Amino acid sequence: MSANRDSWVFALTVAAASASLVSIAGAETLLAAACLGWIIVRPRPIVWPSYMAPLCAFMLTTVIALMMSPQPDIGTSAVRKFVLFTMGFLAANLVTTPARAGAAHRALLVVGAVASTYALIQFATAYMRFLSTKNLSDDPTVLARITGFMGHWMTFSGELLLVWCAAIPA
Repeated sequence: MSANRDSWVFALTVAAASASLVSIAGAETLLAAACLGWIIVRPRPIVWPSYMAPLCAFMLTTVIALMMSPQPDIGTSAVRKFVLFTMGFLAANLVTTPARAGAAHRALLVVGAVASTYALIQFATAYMRFLSTKNLSDDPTVLARITGFMGHWMTFSGELLLVWCAAIPA
């Protein structure tokens, strides 16, 4: 497949990966568009990620555990998230050259830097509010932790940890 023919699908895939640092809903929408685009473009050989066998084993054991559970409705959200594994499939099929890998890496780092800058501004604002109120519930280091673009501070810190671990080799 020519690089020009699938470049827009690659761009959607990179946008979906980068958008996951800003908006999960936006990232999932872009991922769906990238999957649809990949189906339309139909590359010659399908490349499966090297971790496909362990991933399928994980998914199978998750479904078996869910079927054996006395309360399967609690675990159905995990099964619904299986569609997110298509990101690895798209990456294996579309990130095929060093130039594309570099572009994807740079996009991820730029969006990570924007999210980090936003979080620093959020922290400074919250800390100034805490200094003025002296109320423990306003302390951004204890109870009102920064969340960046995410809804919870653990989600935010986990995603930025992964981005900055990717930044170290860069």
